[in-house]
Order: sequence, then C-alpha cells, then structure tokens
Amino acid sequence: MRRPKPFTYHVLLRVRTRKEEMASQKLAQLQRRIQHTSDRAAQIRGIQENVLSQAAQQMRGQFTVRDIQQFYQYEQHMARQALEADADLRRLRQEESTQQLELQEAVKQRKVVEKLKERRNKQMRFFLAKTEQRIADETAVSRSAQARQQSKAQ
Repeated sequence: MRRPKPFTYHVLLRVRTRKEEMASQKLAQLQRRIQHTSDRAAQIRGIQENVLSQAAQQMRGQFTVRDIQQFYQYEQHMARQALEADADLRRLRQEESTQQLELQEAVKQRKVVEKLKERRNKQMRFFLAKTEQRIADETAVSRSAQARQQSKAQ
C-alpha cells in the first residue's frame, strides 16, 4: 500500500477561513449601516409628523404666511431626506443579499477544504493503523518462529 500524502493545504484552509471571516465582518458592518439608516429614516418621519402638527397648531392661532412657508419648506426638506434614506435602505438591502451570497460561498469553500483535510487525515490514520498492524504481525511471526526454533533446539 502506498503511503498517502499528508494534508498540505493548511495555507489554503487559512486563506479560506480568513475569506469567510472577512465576508462575515463585511456583512455585519453592512447590517449595522442598514440599522443606522433605518433609524435615521424613522427619525426623519418623526420630525416630519412633528413639523406638520406644529404647522396645524400655528394655523389655529395667529400665523403669518412666512411661518407657514417655512414649515412647508422644512417639511419638504424632510420629505426629500426621507426619500433619500429609503433609497439608501433599498440599496443597502440589495448589497446585504449580495454579501450574504458571498458569505455562503466562502463558507462552502472552507467546508470543502475542511472535508478534504478530514478525508486526507482519515486516509493517513488508516495507513498508519495498517502499518502498525503489519509491524505487529511481523513481530509476532518472528517471535513465534524464534520460539519454535528454541523449542526444537531443546
């Protein structure tokens, strides 16, 4: 039986593991950005509601046209920011799905190398067990032969 080569892909396994870690970190960072953008969008919507309620209160009392214009302009500004935040959120979610696919691929590649390593180690253990068994059998046969020779000599 030919001696199998030991697993020599340690560097490849480290590279694949590092690639997986980097993809995981990138995904986590992207998820934090999504959370931040989502919080910002919710905050903007809250400000919009607050501005509209303040404008409604101003209209009940005394108000000037300039005040209403300012409320309206500020509300429009906040609406634009809300739209931008929603667009950012959609873009980030698309990036997140792409990043999840990259992470899945990195995990798959690492598992392939680990499976190869385990298979190679199993072959090596099998070979070593066979070699030990052969050596033990040879030792037993030689001792048995020596014992027969000694018993014949006596």
